[in-house]
Amino acid sequence: MNGEYLSVIISACMLVIAFITYNRGTRKMDGEQISNMAFLKNELEHIKSDLSDIKDSISEIKKGSNSMEVELSQIKEQITTLFKRVEALEDRNKNGY
Repeated sequence: MNGEYLSVIISACMLVIAFITYNRGTRKMDGEQISNMAFLKNELEHIKSDLSDIKDSISEIKKGSNSMEVELSQIKEQITTLFKRVEALEDRNKNGY
């Protein structure tokens, strides 16, 4: 159950990222937009890293090497950070950068 829920969350985040990336690529870019694309690329790298951390934490739970409670706490923190990043990107997208 937890794995399914987490998969849905991660999939939703990836869809938002893909949508934002697609919207940015459909217009001609000036200097400011190029700068914003660099910012967006950097944020996407952070999100990718966050998703990798979540994946690693899930692997640790499967291995049983750490306390499940500790790992779930870390996953919760990582997901919260991920959502904050995605929300900030959505706000930036709504405001036209």
